[in-house]
Amino acid sequence: MISVPHIETINSAVWIPWAVLLLTLLLGLTEWTHQGYIGSCLRSIFAAPERRYEDSPKILTRFFSVVFCVGTFALSMCTAYYTEGRFSLAPFLLTAIATLVVVGVRSLLVGVTAWVFSFSGDLSAIRIHTWALWVITSIFLLAGVLLVVHVPSLTGNRWLFGTLLAVYWVVVLWKIFRGYMRNVLSILYILIYFVTLEVLPVGGLLWMAQKIVTNI
Repeated sequence: MISVPHIETINSAVWIPWAVLLLTLLLGLTEWTHQGYIGSCLRSIFAAPERRYEDSPKILTRFFSVVFCVGTFALSMCTAYYTEGRFSLAPFLLTAIATLVVVGVRSLLVGVTAWVFSFSGDLSAIRIHTWALWVITSIFLLAGVLLVVHVPSLTGNRWLFGTLLAVYWVVVLWKIFRGYMRNVLSILYILIYFVTLEVLPVGGLLWMAQKIVTNI
């Protein structure tokens, strides 16, 4: 009798529940190190972008939130681009590393832009609010991963994750226009910021995630 080797698909891979559990733990640690942080992120959706938080997140809170968002984005992209065959840990790790690098480069570019053009106050407020929105988006992305894993018919469904990213972009653009649209020139600055520091980094990550998942 010939034994057929077991192939771990997205619906049966042993490591996925552990990855989800770890990401959930990181989200819990984020809230534990800064009580009310997730609630403040939710409130930021409706707050004016020039409004600052009264107390900045602690270093540990920043660390846990970054690792949570990076890991969740990587797992959700691997889930979105998976179609069939073995669902291994390697694409997830490579996508997470690529995401971390892009996040670091983006933060550096934001800092340099703020220093060169003397926009430190405005960009600081925008960065705080966009990151808060990204934390909330990551929570929904993680919920999307759980949904796809437990509903086989949703395997390879990119609309779910694409819709969440589209909503994130719409809210970010709305908040920036709401807080900083003063004249025609400000519209140009807003669009340049939005395309170069919001759309392009995520678009580049989507392209890299697709290459990684489909070729490894």
